[in-house]
Amino acid sequence: MQFTGKLRGAIEGHRNAIHRVVFHPSGKYIATSAWDGTSRLWHIAMRREVLRASIRIGSARRVTSIGASRYVTISPSGNKLAYIVSHEGRAAVLDLGTQQTTPMFRKGDLAQIAISPTGRWLVATPQHTTGVVIWDASFGNVAQELPTTGWANAAFSPNGKWLVTSD
Repeated sequence: MQFTGKLRGAIEGHRNAIHRVVFHPSGKYIATSAWDGTSRLWHIAMRREVLRASIRIGSARRVTSIGASRYVTISPSGNKLAYIVSHEGRAAVLDLGTQQTTPMFRKGDLAQIAISPTGRWLVATPQHTTGVVIWDASFGNVAQELPTTGWANAAFSPNGKWLVTSD
């Protein structure tokens, strides 16, 4: 790959600064999270938004913002998008096939999230509080909390058998 330094195109639509950008495993889409309270999925070649999500929705097309969307990630299978909204400990998993959202809540700030390769588990790490939380991504139930002393990171192994956290 050779980088030319030339802009190949731009995608516009967020009303505020973008906080995070990630590629979909297919390479055809990117997901963004922004300070306007939304996470969005964009078709790269067409340079247009194909899906918009916020924490309070039942359908991915209706958006009610409640704060900054601080983090977004896509499952390795490409079928789920997860995001953190605001500093309220709110996260959600959006099934990209059905466009149904499963909200999740934890007291305290969340800094980072990861989805297991199968899409079954969502792990969230704290920002200013303690304890890594693991949710069942289909139902939003807390499956387990792991103690930490503060800011932590987490990642699933490619086969989904391991979860590693830092403290």
